[in-house]
Amino acid sequence: SQEKLVNDLSQSMSRFNELETEFNIVNQEYESAQSRGNISEQRELRTKLESMNSRAQDRLSEVRTARQSLVLIQYVYFQSNETQKAVDLATQVNEMMGSSFPP
Repeated sequence: SQEKLVNDLSQSMSRFNELETEFNIVNQEYESAQSRGNISEQRELRTKLESMNSRAQDRLSEVRTARQSLVLIQYVYFQSNETQKAVDLATQVNEMMGSSFPP
């Protein structure tokens, strides 16, 4: 259902944003270790960053899947002359994603 997809998108976006924040913190730690020349800490942090990058790719895949499904729902609304529902869906998704969802 549309509600479940919107909820899935919201949760995936939240998880991605949390991961992005954590990634930025660990990346700063990595750069600090690099400037201090601490090779063992760099290795440990690089492994952590690679793992986080992989998880971020998974979250992005979830976001894309939910978004594509919502685009199809929106298309059905337009084809059914339910323009306001399509526009409302676009507004809801744009508020979550901060990007342009098909109007």
